Amino acid sequence: MGGTYGPAVLYVVNNLSRGEVCRIGRHRLLSRPVPPGTDPQLPTIGVDCNNVPNAVGRYKRDPVSTVVSFLGEWADHGCNILPVVEDKMPNANQATVDHIAKREVNRLTAIEKRQELRAITQRLKEGALTNDERFN
Repeated sequence: MGGTYGPAVLYVVNNLSRGEVCRIGRHRLLSRPVPPGTDPQLPTIGVDCNNVPNAVGRYKRDPVSTVVSFLGEWADHGCNILPVVEDKMPNANQATVDHIAKREVNRLTAIEKRQELRAITQRLKEGALTNDERFN
């Protein structure tokens, strides 16, 4: 997200195990020059930590531990994991979060109003409302 040359380095992998992906990465390391400061024996996988929770931890009770577990599974297969975290959320994501929050506030307000309406209706049936309460 937000990288200049992102499409040039992204790969889509289907129906391969993590071990197979790491073996492919090690094979590619042997046939290409390695940037300085990089381990020439272990492939490095950059992981967008803002996106991973949506893929693996969205419906989990503790999405953070789910993401950590997911990244640990990749590391167990012999890959260097490079977590990438953006410093601030893009405007589109902020708008989505704001929209979800407003919807939740409206839902809770509606629940409160329904409870008040039920209580007033019950009091009306019982004849416990005063004239001021009936007409206000």
